[in-house]
Amino acid sequence: MKRCIMTVCSADWYQYYIPIFVWSINRVWEKIDIRIYIRGFLSPVIEDLLYECCMMKPNLEIVENYKKEYPNLVSTTNSLRFVTEDIDGYNEVFVTDIDFFFTESPVDLFHWHKIQLENMSNDCYSGCHGPLIRPPRPSICTSWTGDFQRIAGGFVMLYPAWWKTTKEHREHWDDQLKQGKWGHFREADEVMLYRIIRDSGLPIAPKVPFPRYLRQIHLGDYRPNMTVRNQNMQKMRSLVDGRCINQFLNALEDRTFSMILDCVRQKQQMDEVLSLAIEYCQKRKRNEA
Repeated sequence: MKRCIMTVCSADWYQYYIPIFVWSINRVWEKIDIRIYIRGFLSPVIEDLLYECCMMKPNLEIVENYKKEYPNLVSTTNSLRFVTEDIDGYNEVFVTDIDFFFTESPVDLFHWHKIQLENMSNDCYSGCHGPLIRPPRPSICTSWTGDFQRIAGGFVMLYPAWWKTTKEHREHWDDQLKQGKWGHFREADEVMLYRIIRDSGLPIAPKVPFPRYLRQIHLGDYRPNMTVRNQNMQKMRSLVDGRCINQFLNALEDRTFSMILDCVRQKQQMDEVLSLAIEYCQKRKRNEA
């Protein structure tokens, strides 16, 4: 059973998530490949850190300068995750966000998606239907229904039949992105994914409860512009499992992980994100003690 975790990230400060992303994946899964497409070149700071922390191993592939010529609209990078060239040789390819810290869970992520695949009666993909109302985007659509349905972009599992079944429609949307005709609003990648699935004749992922323990620690939730979410303890409690929080806090005691954080926090945006994430997790643990 050959598995891969794949994502696309911009070459700006977001690439500073790469060492956290890679370290956490290697901690959870003993045998897994990681493929990261970066829309530019890897910073020497990040490259040196990956070597210093012994993460530049055969299981890690970083594809640099990926479709750098495409217009850089708000959702171009996220959308590119679903129009890559065929990724052959894997039984399962999990497509996600670069800003996740992965954690061990009672039910393995790949096993959970395999169950959903069987329930959906298809052999191409497994995923979760996105929210129908939030976030409001009145200039884009009145609700996330009809032609604007969404498939959650950070939790998609692809299987070998996906590449052939969706090829025509992936190529169509790749061209739309290249011409700058798509990607101008935040959820454009998820709407595009829904349309690829629908137009390829595949069943639409149902709106099913996604276990909190599989949501990992989504560090992107702790960006300063997301404080409406991360300062709402009730909202965050519904998104983050206590077991994930404990693993994240325990990781802070790991020498290698501490070295990673010391380095990436030199970038101001990363320092702000990690400060809020650590503060929230510590507060949550105290409240639930």
